[in-house]
Amino acid sequence: DTIKTEHATHLVIQQQGSEFILLFFELQQPLLSGTAEEQLAAFEELPFVEAKCISKVVMSA
Repeated sequence: DTIKTEHATHLVIQQQGSEFILLFFELQQPLLSGTAEEQLAAFEELPFVEAKCISKVVMSA
């Protein structure tokens, strides 16, 4: 019961020698209002969308 459950929307896997690093991210989507077309236009104008790393797991091969 001590394991915290998070929702990951993206996964990055890196290899360094015999280790694999798994990084789990949750996309921090902004709140957009207006019609669907207005929301899409506002989203497309965003310079970036932040993704927060919620977990890192290192495994040895």
